[in-house]
Amino acid sequence: MYSNPFLPQLQNMQAQLAQMQQPQQSCQIQYVKGFNGAKAFIMPPSSSTILMDSDEPVFYTKFVDANGVEQIKEFEFKEKTTTTQSTNDTYALKSDFDKLSERVAVLAELLKNKGE
Repeated sequence: MYSNPFLPQLQNMQAQLAQMQQPQQSCQIQYVKGFNGAKAFIMPPSSSTILMDSDEPVFYTKFVDANGVEQIKEFEFKEKTTTTQSTNDTYALKSDFDKLSERVAVLAELLKNKGE
């Protein structure tokens, strides 16, 4: 019986073909020029990607379903800067709330007495 020297290569090619036929979910970041560039970006079915606009602070998410139908969403983003506010400037303390409640009660009493 003779051995086939091409058999390992054939098996390797069959494995690659089977792998190519399986739908692959992938998420990559690519750069495009504007919304038209995002629309023109070609993708295989059953895939998604993030497309960064190379000119504006905008990015797009592009999804292609198994039937090849594309959906593009556009998002704006901006740099987030950290602020150094003390917590006392941001939140009311219980003592502040109690003082305000007392003032409202005095005002309510004055209004009640003025109406009589």
